[in-house]
Amino acid sequence: EWDLNQAVPDISHNEDDPEALFITARPANVHDYLKVRGWLDGFQEELDTSWAVLGEVYGGHKGLAGLGLRVRRVHSNLDDLTEFSKQVPYVPKRVRMEVARAEVLPLLVGPLYDEDPAIGVRELMQNALDAVRELRDYLDRRPGYAAPDLYEQEGDVDIWIGEPGEDDAVFVTVTDKGIGMTEEVIREYFLTAGATYRSSDEWKDLHERNDADAGKDGEPASRVLRSGRFGVGVLAAFLLGEEITVTTRHVEAPADKAITFVLRPDSEVVELTYCKAPVGTRVRVRSTEEVVGRLSEDPFWSELGPPGRDCYVINDPVVIQRAGPEGERLSQSLRWPAAGAELPAPWLRVEAAGFADVQWSPAST
Repeated sequence: EWDLNQAVPDISHNEDDPEALFITARPANVHDYLKVRGWLDGFQEELDTSWAVLGEVYGGHKGLAGLGLRVRRVHSNLDDLTEFSKQVPYVPKRVRMEVARAEVLPLLVGPLYDEDPAIGVRELMQNALDAVRELRDYLDRRPGYAAPDLYEQEGDVDIWIGEPGEDDAVFVTVTDKGIGMTEEVIREYFLTAGATYRSSDEWKDLHERNDADAGKDGEPASRVLRSGRFGVGVLAAFLLGEEITVTTRHVEAPADKAITFVLRPDSEVVELTYCKAPVGTRVRVRSTEEVVGRLSEDPFWSELGPPGRDCYVINDPVVIQRAGPEGERLSQSLRWPAAGAELPAPWLRVEAAGFADVQWSPAST
C-alpha cells in the first residue's frame, strides 16, 4: 500500500483543460501499474456517473455550478502507453495465463471422463431430473399457478439413443418436463464449466427452507434433491458428439420466448435465439454410429448402477429409455422398492436422518 501511494508523486490541474486533473504516476512494477491504472479508470467512472446524475436531477437549475463539482476528466502520464513503456523496465500490460476455452474443451473432456460416452448420458439425465424436481417445487409453492405447457412424452425425462436425423445423422437426445432455463442461467451457469446454479443464492431462495431450523432438525434445508451439475453436464455431453443443440423454455417465459443455441468445441461465440417450445429442456447431441453402438451394445446403465440394465431405478420422476431409429423403449430390470419394502439380494438398507431411503450393495462398491 505504501508503494502504491509513493507511485503517485503529483496531482495538478491541467492548465489547458480547466475541467481536468492531471495525475503523474511512477509505478515501480507491473503490479503497481495495474493498480494505479485501475484507480484512474475508477475515478473517471465515478466522475462520469456523478456528472450524469447531477445533470439529470439539477440540469434545469442555474445553481448547478454551486454544487462544487468542476472536474470532469482525469488524465495521467499513463495515457500514452507507448511513451510510458519507454520509461520503465517492464511491460505495462496485464499478462496472465488464459484459457482458450473453445480450443481446450476437447483436451479436457476426454481425460476428465475417461472417454466414456455413458458419462455424457448420465450427466444429462441427472440435470434433467433436477429440473423436473425444481418445477414440481416451484408449482407446489404457487398453488394458483397455471399448468405449464410441457413436452408431450410418457416420462418426465426421455432418453433416446440413436434418434435418426437428416443426412443419415444420429443423435442422442434427452428431453425433460422440467423448469427450463432463463437467459441468465444459460449464460452464467450452464455455459460455464464448473459453475453450479444449484449452489447460488438465487436457487436457494427458490428451493430452500428459510425457517430458523432449516437443516438443523434432521430435515434437509433444500426441498429439492440435487444430483447434477450444469457446467459438468454440458462438458460431458461432448463425449457423445461435437455438436450440441439445446432448446429450453423457463416456466415463466412466454411460448415464443424459448431459447435455442448450438455448441461446438470451436464455438467462440454462442448465439442465443428465441423460438417456440414447450416448458422444459431438450438437449440433442449429433453423435456417431460408433458412439451409439457402444451405448446400445453395452448400455450405459449396466456398469453404473444395480445389477441389470439400470443406473436409475427410482419410480418417480419417471425416466424412459429408448434406442434405435424407431425409439424402441427399453425395459428396466429393477425399480426402487418403496421405503420399508424388502430389497432384492444383495442390497441392504441403512437408515439415515434427512434421507427417505439409503441402499447399498457390497457388489457395487
